[in-house]
Amino acid sequence: MRKLIITLALVIGLASIASAQSQRSIGLRLGWPGEISYQHPLGANRLEFGLGSTNRVTYLSGAYEWMFDLPPAGLKWYLGAGPQVGFVWDGYLNLGAFGLIGIEYDLEQHINFPLLLSLDYRPGVGIDFDSEGTLIYPSYSGIALGVRFKF
Repeated sequence: MRKLIITLALVIGLASIASAQSQRSIGLRLGWPGEISYQHPLGANRLEFGLGSTNRVTYLSGAYEWMFDLPPAGLKWYLGAGPQVGFVWDGYLNLGAFGLIGIEYDLEQHINFPLLLSLDYRPGVGIDFDSEGTLIYPSYSGIALGVRFKF
């Protein structure tokens, strides 16, 4: 009896780990700003981390995203916000915050291929700290297509 309970616990644990792994994704956000991104599930929502670049800043970003299902299987919309830290190509620090709203389609639901496609809008604001301590208040926003592989 003890072996059966241990075996069942292992099978259920491994199944849940395999299920959680299939929700992670990595890929590209093609547009403005462009970046390499990684998404990690947190229950029904997720975290997204990015390494990207604009015409003047290279940055790391992180966002918490709230996910909402839409009627066709595999279609969701999401809303999120987060901070970013970067370096302006002139050599000074950039700190910022951004929001995002988008729609995502999971191709695995219909063609059995682990690919996520998304389209989102991302407004943001940044503060640049140059070597003399003055602040510059740039803002940016953009639309991008996301292509990510689930694993």
